Amino acid sequence: MPSPIEQFPIELWLKIFSHLEAHDLVEAFGNLNSYFRSVLASHKLRIHVEINSKDIENTLSTASIWSIIPLESIRLLTAQTFQSNLIVEFLLSSSSHLKHLTFLNLDVKSKYIKPLASILENLVSIKTFSLREIQEVMNEEDKENIFPCILRMHSLKACILDLSSSKFLSMSVAEKDNQPVNQTIKQLCINIGIKADFFLFLIRHLLHLRLLRLQHLFWSESVYSLQGSLQSNIVAIVIGTANISFINLQRLIQANPYLRCLHIIDWHMRDSADKDALLDGRVHRLIDGIACIYVGTVLEAWDTEQDEMRAQITARSWLTIRCESVDYMDACIYFEVFLKRFTRTACHRPDSNEELNTDYSLRKLGFQAKYDI
Repeated sequence: MPSPIEQFPIELWLKIFSHLEAHDLVEAFGNLNSYFRSVLASHKLRIHVEINSKDIENTLSTASIWSIIPLESIRLLTAQTFQSNLIVEFLLSSSSHLKHLTFLNLDVKSKYIKPLASILENLVSIKTFSLREIQEVMNEEDKENIFPCILRMHSLKACILDLSSSKFLSMSVAEKDNQPVNQTIKQLCINIGIKADFFLFLIRHLLHLRLLRLQHLFWSESVYSLQGSLQSNIVAIVIGTANISFINLQRLIQANPYLRCLHIIDWHMRDSADKDALLDGRVHRLIDGIACIYVGTVLEAWDTEQDEMRAQITARSWLTIRCESVDYMDACIYFEVFLKRFTRTACHRPDSNEELNTDYSLRKLGFQAKYDI
């Protein structure tokens, strides 16, 4: 006769087991009785596995945990600190079975990125993917673009790429034209410098992207084309350092008509014309329709002109001086200033009920993941 505990609904056990690590589950329940072995073998079970070397060596062994728990049950893979390479090795050998793997967070050496890219398309259920490269000496020729593989991950919703070289994202014009579009990625963070042509590539190929975070954006004056009526669905853009002129800042905003949040931590102005645009109010008017704004930059003046510059800044209601610093060698003074505005009233997209307020983490827009620049 079944014990009282075995009369609990199996859904309850599946829920409890989903919060426990796979090795602990097998050790505690694997040899308890046939009932619990059947629960562990259920195709509805979703578990977290902390991979070790034995899990890779003994995939087919009757002594491994995989003889009790099917590979299809894995929802989350982790490894101990500095052992993410074990996850890559496990993925390379078992990716075709990981049909319900949903979250993947990797810190891997450069040499593992290329083989990893080759199997990303097999991970059909990944919703959150984070890849941080641990730098090692490697020829640039051996660094292969991984972004086309990411575009083919058709369940992916949030992606973080922390790479050492733009070579991992570089593509020729012909390669860009042949890439598929992705309709699932909504949040993207790239912690490496990118150029305007790749930014425009993102707009064209990530049709439902809502949040874009970039460490550095370099927009050359030679990049003008927005290819006609190119427009994105992006709601929020956060850029660490933007090397961009006022003219191209206009183009960026025009390409994102639904933009409700723009943060540029450090705007590197290209020339005096950009400085004039900031002081005469053109930048302020350009971003007037955006609810949540932060733009920081540095204005330079000769020592003899510092009072005049300070007066110009303080006379502009939209500018605030964060601090001042002096370069005695060049007899210059630098004013760190910022333009900041938060609107508490609702700012909706036509097809959205989401509201943006002063919450810098963008949680009110529905973005739950944290992206640090």
